[in-house]
Amino acid sequence: MVRQKRTTQAVNLLAAASRIDPGNARYAYVYAIALNDPGQASAAIATLERSLDVNPYDRDSLAALVTLLEQHGETAKALSYAQRLSEIEL
Repeated sequence: MVRQKRTTQAVNLLAAASRIDPGNARYAYVYAIALNDPGQASAAIATLERSLDVNPYDRDSLAALVTLLEQHGETAKALSYAQRLSEIEL
C-alpha cells in the first residue's frame, strides 16, 4: 500500500497489526517508522516504547528509538536505550 501511495490505509493496517499482536515487535517497528515519515515523531516514539515493554531487547526497535530520541533532543533518554542496545550487541 505504501508503494501504491496509499499511506493512510497502510498506516491504519500497521496500527491494527500492532494492536492485534503486541508480541510481534516487527509490526510495532514498521508502524512507528510509518508514523515518523509524516512527522508524527511523538506517536512513533510512544509506539516503540510500548513495544519495548513487551519486547525489551528488540534490536530494530531499540535502534530506531535511540535515533528518534536523539533527533528530538532527548539525549538522556536515548542514552538509556543505547545502553540496552549495547548489551545485546556484545
